[in-house]
Amino acid sequence: MVLLGVRVDLHCARYLGSQPPGRRLSLLGRILTAYYFLFFLVVMPLVGMDREPKTLPGSVPNRCSVRRDAGRLIQARAQREPEPVA
Repeated sequence: MVLLGVRVDLHCARYLGSQPPGRRLSLLGRILTAYYFLFFLVVMPLVGMDREPKTLPGSVPNRCSVRRDAGRLIQARAQREPEPVA
């Protein structure tokens, strides 16, 4: 329901942005802009606090360790002296 509110807000703000400036439209545009930013700064973190994160699949730590080992290999190659060009 909250995401629907953001969608409606976004479409209304887009419409208001295409209209010539006026007193009422400007006020409505400011209210919609405040709602849009409050949604991402207040509502989304509150929703995230309510949920439990899923566990990582077994393949993710394996891929991370491969990348870490690859970084060590690149560092080792960089420390070697450059090969002469023939």
